Amino acid sequence: AAHPQVYLKVSMLVYAEPEWDRDPEAAKLVREAAGIFGPQRCMLASNDPVDHKDGSGVQRVVAGALDIFKDWPRDDLEWLFSKTARAAYRLGDQPSS
Repeated sequence: AAHPQVYLKVSMLVYAEPEWDRDPEAAKLVREAAGIFGPQRCMLASNDPVDHKDGSGVQRVVAGALDIFKDWPRDDLEWLFSKTARAAYRLGDQPSS
């Protein structure tokens, strides 16, 4: 996190913990990692359709992330769900901080 060009991609959590969206310890670790990078350097990824074989489709990823980050303000969630990826991958208009 000390390098501003490095981002955290929150994805494939089902491979680390099959019940990641129901496990308080997993949620705590994800929040801690995201807190180190901050919302403007964290992005959520679904890995759809690959994760379907493990029961972790887009709906589960979105619902789980919304639960894990339920205390984040709306603007921070917008960074997590879209703005960070657009900035990191230089897609279209660059979001402002």
